[in-house]
Amino acid sequence: MYYYNRSSRTEIRVERAGVLCQRNISLSTVEQVFPLDWLVICIKEYHYVNALVDIKQLVQPETKIVVIRNGLFLSEPLLLFTSRDHILECMIDCPTQICPDGHFLQLRKAKMIIESVELAEAWKRICTSDNCEIHITEDFLSASWKKLIESSALGSIQTLSGEASWIFMDREVEDLYIRIAKEGIHVAKASGAKIEDNFLEKLLVKLKRYPSDKESSMLTDRKLGRPIEIYAKNGLISRMGKKYGIDTEINNLITTLLRRTNSNQIK
Repeated sequence: MYYYNRSSRTEIRVERAGVLCQRNISLSTVEQVFPLDWLVICIKEYHYVNALVDIKQLVQPETKIVVIRNGLFLSEPLLLFTSRDHILECMIDCPTQICPDGHFLQLRKAKMIIESVELAEAWKRICTSDNCEIHITEDFLSASWKKLIESSALGSIQTLSGEASWIFMDREVEDLYIRIAKEGIHVAKASGAKIEDNFLEKLLVKLKRYPSDKESSMLTDRKLGRPIEIYAKNGLISRMGKKYGIDTEINNLITTLLRRTNSNQIK
C-alpha cells in the first residue's frame, strides 16, 4: 500500500469507541510511479485543481479508481485520464473530528455506499475491515442527494455561526435548517432523485440525537483557516436549482456568504 499526500505525515491515528488505532506510514511521491491496481482518491472538491497533475501521473490504463468525495458527479474530473468503467463512485458516512493533538476521533462505524457497477463487488472484497460497512445501491443518485441535503444544511449553519450542534436547540435555527433542507429536497426530486415523504422528519430526529459538541467538516475547515467546501454542497444546490428553474433563495445566500468567508480565509 502506498500513501500520497502533500502534507508531511508519518502516522495515522484514529480513535473509535475508546480504542486508538495507530499506523506508521511512509509517503510516496508521484515521481515514484508504481503500477497501481487501485487508486483511492479522498480529497475535497477544492483540492482537485491542484491535484489533477499528480492524479494524472498515478493513473495508468488498468488502474481502477475509487473516488470518495462530497457532492455529485464525482467521476467528472477523472474522465480526463480514464474511462467511466474504471471509476467507482463512493459516498462515505464517517463523522470524524480532529483532536487538539492531531489524532482523529471517529464518532461511529464508517459506512460506505457505492454504486452498483462492475467494480463494486471487487472493491467490497478488498474492504474487509470490521471498522467499515459497505452497501451497494442501485440508486446512487438518491443516496448522494440525501447526504448532500443533510450535510449542506448542517454544515452551512455551523460554519456561518461558528458553533457546534448545540445551536440546533434554538427553534429559529432549526427552522432555518428546515428551509435549507426543503430547497435541497425540491432540487433533488427535479434531478430524478427519489426522496421519501418523511425524509425531512428523519433528518430532524437524527439532528436532535447529535452530541452537542459535534462539528461538521465545514466548520472544522473554517476553524483551521482552510477553504470551505462550497461548490460540492450549498453551491451545488444553488447551481442545480438554476438549471431546473427552482428558487433556492436560502442556498444562494449561503453560497454568497461562504464564498466571502473563503476569500477571507485565503487572505
